[in-house]
Amino acid sequence: MRRSRAMRNPFDKLSETSVDRPKATIALAVIGILALSSFARFIVFDNSEDAFYPQNQTTDLLYEVEDTYTVDIDLLRAIVRLETGASLTDASSWELLAQTEHQMITNPGTVEHHYGLFGEAPNSGPASSVILWQRVQDPGSDTWSMQIEQALIEVSMADDENLSAVVSSAIEALSVIPSTSHVSAEELLAWSPGTPQDWQARIDSGANNEEAISSLMATTLSLSENRNETQAALIAPLQAEAMSSLSPIQAMQGIDLRAPIMGMLPADSRDDPWVEADTALVSLAIDTQPSSHGVELDTEASPIISDLTVELDDSLQGIADASGATITVFGFSRFAEEQAGNLGAEIGILTSASVIILGIILWRQFRSVRDTSVVILLTLLAIGATYGVSGIMRMEFNGAMNSIPILLLAIGVDYGLHVVLRYREELVKEDADGKTTMADFTAEARARALKTGTVLTSAALVVAIFTDMVGFLSFRLSAQNFLVVFGTVIAIGLFFIYLLSVTALPALLTILKPQKIALERSVKVEESEFSKWSGQQALNPMTVIVVALLLSIPIGAGVSQLEIGFDFRDQLDDEV
Repeated sequence: MRRSRAMRNPFDKLSETSVDRPKATIALAVIGILALSSFARFIVFDNSEDAFYPQNQTTDLLYEVEDTYTVDIDLLRAIVRLETGASLTDASSWELLAQTEHQMITNPGTVEHHYGLFGEAPNSGPASSVILWQRVQDPGSDTWSMQIEQALIEVSMADDENLSAVVSSAIEALSVIPSTSHVSAEELLAWSPGTPQDWQARIDSGANNEEAISSLMATTLSLSENRNETQAALIAPLQAEAMSSLSPIQAMQGIDLRAPIMGMLPADSRDDPWVEADTALVSLAIDTQPSSHGVELDTEASPIISDLTVELDDSLQGIADASGATITVFGFSRFAEEQAGNLGAEIGILTSASVIILGIILWRQFRSVRDTSVVILLTLLAIGATYGVSGIMRMEFNGAMNSIPILLLAIGVDYGLHVVLRYREELVKEDADGKTTMADFTAEARARALKTGTVLTSAALVVAIFTDMVGFLSFRLSAQNFLVVFGTVIAIGLFFIYLLSVTALPALLTILKPQKIALERSVKVEESEFSKWSGQQALNPMTVIVVALLLSIPIGAGVSQLEIGFDFRDQLDDEV
């Protein structure tokens, strides 16, 4: 009996049209899918922990703080692994660290994008930290305080006749007072570490130059004592300049400059760092604002910075080879780009494996490589259209999305399986007398079977598809953004798979030449021993219920042992 018009599936008309006009249907489907798939390039791949943050007031506050108080930078970090047997007690190791830091500062690709993160300097490394310590704190490297002290003593002893000349000479002598500014690239290149054990002992003891500097400041202040107004006026500029030069140096004496150096060495070597540490970290801060790289979006700046990181890595290999060390440069942008690249490769590998496994399963049922290929191909096209719509909607993908194509493949081939098998069943019911293969039926009979089989299958599938879509769309109620995206993408994919299963699939089956598959094999359903046994158990409901309850006990115990939690690092590729 025909269903009333009011009860007809709205997609039935599409199914009938696809059989009546198969070429137009296929052309429209292919063009539409290719057009949609082209938008997949707009999908945003976000492998940062932000992708797993919930959408709530706390996260909004976090983003507000980041937008207001943080800057767009990337830290390019060079991991310098010393040659086997080498340590930081060797002068050659410090020369290597100084050369590495110098090369990072002067690299042509990054020099225009430096960001003064470390006391107005873009760089931070063990070598520059030691140079700064030697310059402002190390009493063993003090070659200037005695000269200043002598100049000040001469001023204190000068009389009226030569006071002006002596003061001028003392002001000129102040130029040897070291600066507290950051270490330059030229200083790194010219630095000689000398005998590291000597100054390492001083830095470990906490020695500084406080006594000498305090003495100079006291001497400076006493210069105007027992002087008349004219003499005091001559001495005042010297006092002002001396105090302004010495005060920053004195302030630096109370700062622990050893701690930052220890932070650049492995934590497990802190007990005896100069001997045990065989690795050191050198950092360079790079501005990642898109405008500074001539682009508009963060996603466009990230690959540029990643390329700069790789270029910097390559430029350091000459230093590494010459010293026998190993130098690796990494940064967040490089990490993000390689994660995204690995994510794409992993999706391809997993999807290919799924296609092979599902292809074997379908072939065992269809006994036809062609029909198996058609069902899988249409499912893959539906996945492509799904990714295209995701790109139009600017959805953010992360590692959790790897399962999307596999899940859609599993569901999609199931829909196609039902359509093809129902078509074959209807064809056999049509008029199987005197016919031994699928190729023995007329084109009209196959068209009628396709229409009937597709419409009847669609009636069942439309309920399943929309209940599945509602279930996955309920993820949109989640506070986790990646769950919202996951559920939405799956729902979109299910719709496209269903649409192609009831339109493009029957259209292809209409125009393809029928195969000579034996009728008994085309719709053969074998009853296994397990299916017979399970059917018999339905006659003993109490036994089934008791067994189910007994099985639920260990399952419940296992559920109670589950650890509830989420670690962003679990989503990352260990190979990157």
